Amino acid sequence: MIEPHRRTRAHCGPTEPALHPIARPHISHTLLLALMCFALTSCGEPKTMLGSSRSSVVLVTIDTLRADKTGPYQVGSKATPNIARLAVEGTLFEAAMSPMQMTRPSHYSLFTSLYPRDHGVVNNRISLEPEFKTLAEHFSANGYATAGFVGVTLLGPNSGAERGFDHFDFPRKSRTRPAEEIVTAATQWLNNRDTSRPYFLWVHLFDPHTPYGPPADFVPKAKDPATAGIDELSVETIIAMAKRNRGDLPRAVVDRAVELYEGDIEYADHWLGRLLETIDTPRADDPNPVRAKQETVIALTADHGECFEKGIYFEHSDCLYEGAARIPLIIRYPRRVAQGLRRSDVVEILDVAPTLLSLVGLPVPDTYRGRDLFDSNTPAKNAAFLQHPLYSNEGAANRKQRRLRSVMGKPTREIVTGEELLGIRTSKWKYLRRGEHEELYNLTTDPNERRNVAAQHANVAQELREQLDAWATDHPIHNTGVEMINDELRATLEALGYLH
Repeated sequence: MIEPHRRTRAHCGPTEPALHPIARPHISHTLLLALMCFALTSCGEPKTMLGSSRSSVVLVTIDTLRADKTGPYQVGSKATPNIARLAVEGTLFEAAMSPMQMTRPSHYSLFTSLYPRDHGVVNNRISLEPEFKTLAEHFSANGYATAGFVGVTLLGPNSGAERGFDHFDFPRKSRTRPAEEIVTAATQWLNNRDTSRPYFLWVHLFDPHTPYGPPADFVPKAKDPATAGIDELSVETIIAMAKRNRGDLPRAVVDRAVELYEGDIEYADHWLGRLLETIDTPRADDPNPVRAKQETVIALTADHGECFEKGIYFEHSDCLYEGAARIPLIIRYPRRVAQGLRRSDVVEILDVAPTLLSLVGLPVPDTYRGRDLFDSNTPAKNAAFLQHPLYSNEGAANRKQRRLRSVMGKPTREIVTGEELLGIRTSKWKYLRRGEHEELYNLTTDPNERRNVAAQHANVAQELREQLDAWATDHPIHNTGVEMINDELRATLEALGYLH
């Protein structure tokens, strides 16, 4: 059972286990922490430099971003140089997990440090209720200037994502907009803001989401001549291609979709670099130019990844496998966060909000279920919990209609709409349950989740099943928009006592 943690002050330096250097390998962890604490004078609440106000905070979320498609999560990769730069300058979390692989539910878990079951946004059609205060509202209440720039109307006005922002910028001419437009608007705000106040800035980039199709300069060359000239792929186009091929989608189309997806990520990374350049460059009128880089907290993460395997393709909502559930998480803050380190402990997106508040010395609400990732006095979690969305009747029918039947000669997975699909992920194991069906994967020896070993490790499966049951009981689903859950599933959840 996970209980909320009560913290009102930050602690000096990361002291969690499983820290491994990815840069500056000849500096010991102990020496690095000693130097950091000496520079800070004490290990209590952060002290501002040169009499400045509290540090500013920047949160970047890149929609549908798989961790293993970014440079720092791939050994020897030169992809996403700007994300890689953040990893060298900050701390990278290798096992960060999203609780639900859908835009609104996961973003609201990020903003409230609650599971989707707790805040009730269990699909994209539900808005966040006012009773759940967002991270931006907490920063605003503590004197921060707040600004949000989003890439999709799904996170626009009346969704709940806009609450707490003095300035909120969203697509007005279409449902989505590209990273260039978002970052340009955000940098204009940064260049015109009041430098006497700290700020909280949220930038959301939507580009890796379907349809896959980056701008011309970022379209990769097709490895298969059969897909040369295909520079964009939507789900509708992909389904049409499968129908023309007797219902089966050829491997060449799958490979091209992945190539275009990677191009979208490279494009988003490029504009992330422009944003970082603006943040790190002091303005001429800034009374404390040191603050630009040394006193700005930057957190980069994603709401979820994307599935291209395990019978689930070009999709994330129904995928609790690593491709969609594991997300990048990097935190940079030169004054407080060790540079060039990897942490292998399991963390959740719920941990981001308490960590950001604690890093700048703001109180953490007692309602938060996440933990401060740099507080050595807060016990580390041993597991992350996962759940697929709960669809409405219309949503369930729509998903079944859009489902591919066969990919590369193999049947795809059935869309889950009438049962709950839940999961628990530890540093070694991934356990998934739908009704009586169980899957267990040893991530140490089988990181791609190819072999279900539930039968061979029945004792492990039972232990994780019990943990998962206890979590589900401890987190009954808040009845926000309960009518937005399909009838069959709602009856099951009510019978189990999982709705309140």
